[in-house]
Amino acid sequence: MEVVFHAHNAIISDRMKQRASRGLLKLSKRLDRVVDALVRFHQDGPIRRVEIRLNAAGHRDIIAEGSSRYYGPALRTALTHLESQMSREKRETKHPGPDAVRA
Repeated sequence: MEVVFHAHNAIISDRMKQRASRGLLKLSKRLDRVVDALVRFHQDGPIRRVEIRLNAAGHRDIIAEGSSRYYGPALRTALTHLESQMSREKRETKHPGPDAVRA
């Protein structure tokens, strides 16, 4: 899995990039065929925001966001939201409803 980092009006430490990469690697094991992830760090005054976009083959893009006064808690919130969306995506893929199109 390739992880791309973008920093908008922000300076991101290598340690923060490592934390994001470790968290994404751990979560990517739960979803099949994860291709890449885009992590955006934004700073707007006192608010720091982290947005994560995960791209997996055969799935729609999963987007999660977290904001806080510091990047650590914002990253943790974004990863938590990503985890809940991934479990929902995995459930929907495994058990399609009666309206699902079958080939």
